[in-house]
Formats: sequence, C-alpha cells, structure tokens
Amino acid sequence: MTAIDTEVTYCTVAGNDISQFITAHSLEPEASIYDFTGYGVTWQRNRGGLKKWTLHLEGFYDDGVVAPPSLILPALGTLVAIVFGPEGSTTGKTKRTGNAITGKYTEAGKIDGLQTWAIDYTGDNTLTDTVF
Repeated sequence: MTAIDTEVTYCTVAGNDISQFITAHSLEPEASIYDFTGYGVTWQRNRGGLKKWTLHLEGFYDDGVVAPPSLILPALGTLVAIVFGPEGSTTGKTKRTGNAITGKYTEAGKIDGLQTWAIDYTGDNTLTDTVF
C-alpha cells in the first residue's frame, strides 16, 4: 500500500484550477438507509436508498491573482462543474467529476494569520469515478 500525499490534490471548479489555493478538502459520497423492519423479527433490516455527495474545500486567500473568492462568490446558488483528483491529475490517477450547487461560503481571518475561505458544494446527480 502506498500513502497518498495531499499536496498533489487537483481540483477545478467551473473550469478554473484552484488546486494551488486549497489547504484542506472533504469529499463525502453517501447513501440513504431505510428501515425495512416488519413485525415478528429480532434484528432490524435495512435497504439502501438514494445516493448523494458533498464536497468541502478550504484554502487561503490571495488577492494578487484570480483566486477562489473571486471565482466562487459569483457562483453562489448556481450549478458548477467539479473535477477532483485526490492523487493529482497524472494519467491513470483517480478522477471524480460531477455538477454541484455552490453552497455556503465563509471567509475568516485572525491576527498573525492568513485570510482563509471555505466553500461547500452539494452534488446534483451522479459523482462519476474514472481516471485522468
């Protein structure tokens, strides 16, 4: 088994590569689980349901270039294309793609620290898992 270094993580939002600004991420695909238990049984039974996914990105603010805040703010509440590569964008590496609604956006800062941002995306339909 080989550990994956997150410094190679690749991400584009609406065609804009924001990889160099990202400091943390969380991709969370999940499925609903429905209780399928009837009378007269000892153990609960369950069935899988609809799937969904979310993507959370965090990073630092760089006002010297076209950085995530200037790309994300105009897209709030709209559908954007996401391309995510947890192992980078080298040929043969995992690529996850999908469309997502641009949700909550946060900017934060403190004395003796960088201005930071965070954004939440909620997937609209399928998250496709292929390779670059």
